Amino acid sequence: MKPLLILLLGLSLYAEQDTPYFYEPYLSQLKNKDTNTSFDYKYKFGAQISYDVAYVNAIDDSYFAADWRRVRVYHKGSFFNEKLFYELEYSFTGDDKYKDVFVGYKGKIEPLRTSYRIKYGNIKVPFSLERYSSSKYTTFMERALTDAYGEGRKVGGELLLSTKLDKSRINLFTSVFSNSIDDRINDEPPESGYSSRLTYGYKFKKKHLLSIGTAYMYQDINGESVKFKQSSESDSILDKYVSVKVKNVKNVKKNNLEFLYINNKFSLQSEYVTATLKNLDESYNFDAYYVQGSYFLIGLGRAYRFKDSTLAKIKPSREGALEFAFRYSSIDLNDKDEVGGMQSDYTFGINWYVNKELKFMLNYIIAEPTSTDNYDGTTQILQARALFAF
Repeated sequence: MKPLLILLLGLSLYAEQDTPYFYEPYLSQLKNKDTNTSFDYKYKFGAQISYDVAYVNAIDDSYFAADWRRVRVYHKGSFFNEKLFYELEYSFTGDDKYKDVFVGYKGKIEPLRTSYRIKYGNIKVPFSLERYSSSKYTTFMERALTDAYGEGRKVGGELLLSTKLDKSRINLFTSVFSNSIDDRINDEPPESGYSSRLTYGYKFKKKHLLSIGTAYMYQDINGESVKFKQSSESDSILDKYVSVKVKNVKNVKKNNLEFLYINNKFSLQSEYVTATLKNLDESYNFDAYYVQGSYFLIGLGRAYRFKDSTLAKIKPSREGALEFAFRYSSIDLNDKDEVGGMQSDYTFGINWYVNKELKFMLNYIIAEPTSTDNYDGTTQILQARALFAF
């Protein structure tokens, strides 16, 4: 751990100098954007590396934790002016090793002034703003409590139709999917489904925008059990205080509402998710939501990519960027005879963007689970992350 801290300190001190970062020449060799190559081939190699340290103070236990949160490598490329593209991503941490593994094609339907994008492979299911966006660009170290209902990558196809109207853009995502590559390797029971996500974005001017959206997901479970659980917005915590498992589920239906507003240095973001599980006897309804805001004391503010309806990379100046954020999130896993518990989290965050590759994050979380079988009380978590991504 000490060599890592020394390296990160060296990177941060070096970043204060008004000179190119020492690793930039090496990173530039990992990509080729020369359009004069055969078939207009472009490519890029990259990685995401993050290390977490945390102190957890619960009623019955207190402990320190430290671990590599994400270590991933990827390779992406495109042909014919980026119309034909692919991506390969592998993770050395976590249970799911195969991340983005897909091929795709994009073009335009000129009479309708609509562009389209098709992807097939191990892909993200279009359903939620936070889940569909890369973990590199989220404001907090972990996604909100709503992520209990999120789906990882699945093997399937996705179609995106995008229409630009003056200052606004309408995106319609549709997908069909089944078990992911990792699910298939582990011989998990087959689950298939489909989803759709509709977003409307309006740009008032540069760095001033609004995006709203809704999504729906349907999954066939075929009589298997479905479990929802949450880890208090920390990967370092040992216990998951809210958790529910429903047996003999026929299908799951999920709905999502999303909202994002960015005005220069200020941003406001929120989502509300419901999940309905139908088994042989009756239906169970669970939900969750979050509201978060952030302000950049230094820097231009958050970024959003209209074409993909995702959060985007923040590009700080040589002085870097400093962001303060707060989030309130809540989840309810109680319904009828199922008592999975309820929980509310208050999360305070500080992000220091040293440069476009290096970011330091600090989160303080107050987690309050109630109405659970195992734990009622308050847990406090102080955690930090060093993230290097290129």
